[in-house]
Amino acid sequence: MNVAALPRLGSAAAYAVHALPVAEAADTAASARTHLVDQRFDAVDWLYVVNGDRRLAGVVAVNDLLAAPAERWIGDLMRPAYAARPSDD
Repeated sequence: MNVAALPRLGSAAAYAVHALPVAEAADTAASARTHLVDQRFDAVDWLYVVNGDRRLAGVVAVNDLLAAPAERWIGDLMRPAYAARPSDD
């Protein structure tokens, strides 16, 4: 993508993606895959795993999701999310 060719719309929000695949850690791979069908997403490289407060808990690579046994828990496939703090370099 040529970033210089993008229109300048005044804020980072103009470039944000909004439709992302989401699941919870207690979902199975089968149920998460079912939710991907007949949906349109802005990006689909990652399945975003959220907790009960809809905060990011981690991610699952879609390749890993597709290869996982149907009964596998999303929480078992998930890579934990890490938060950056101002004190981090």
